[in-house]
Amino acid sequence: GVFCNLDLETLQTLAPQDIASAVGVQGQIFTIVNDDSYYYPDLIRGWVVDAEMGMGQDIAIYTGSTTGESRSNEICSSY
Repeated sequence: GVFCNLDLETLQTLAPQDIASAVGVQGQIFTIVNDDSYYYPDLIRGWVVDAEMGMGQDIAIYTGSTTGESRSNEICSSY
């Protein structure tokens, strides 16, 4: 997880905003449609932001796990 191998003394010095400002996970949802007007030629370059098409405009933020339920501060992710 995000805090694997972080000692308690250091963790206790961090304010919630310190953590929120330093840790982020980005994802993008793809809906497959059979309509050429939604064709976007280059998704390999990352996040699609296109105000005219309404892409990358409605951003949701939540506090949650970055590694899923199978990892914790005791069982670290290898990534």
